[in-house]
Amino acid sequence: MQRMTTAILLAVGMGVGAAAHTSQARDVTTAPVLLHEVHPWYPAAAMAAKQQGRVALAITVKPNGTVGNVHVTQHLSKELDSAAVKAVKEWRFKPGTKNGKPVPVDTTAELTFTLR
Repeated sequence: MQRMTTAILLAVGMGVGAAAHTSQARDVTTAPVLLHEVHPWYPAAAMAAKQQGRVALAITVKPNGTVGNVHVTQHLSKELDSAAVKAVKEWRFKPGTKNGKPVPVDTTAELTFTLR
C-alpha cells in the first residue's frame, strides 16, 4: 500500500529596499492561498525501488492563481521530481495581492513521498 503526504509552505518576499521608502511601508502584501491541490502520482519504478523522501520546489503563483515557473530545489529522483512538478502545476490558488491587486508571488512547496 502506498501513502503520500503533501505539504505546502508559502512565503511572501518583499522587494529589496521596501523598508527604506516610507510610501512602501504602507504597502500591504498577502500570500497566495491554496484552493485546489492535486496529489502527485507515485511512479511504479520509484515504488519498486522503494524511493521515499521529499521534493522541494520554488514556484511562482501568477496573478490568475495558476502556477507559473516551477524549479526543483531539493532533488529526490528523476521520476519523483517529475511527478511533483506535474502535480504542482495543476494546483490553483487565490492569488497573492499587493494593495488589493493580484500580483505574481514567489513561494515554495514541499511534497513528501512515503510508502507504507
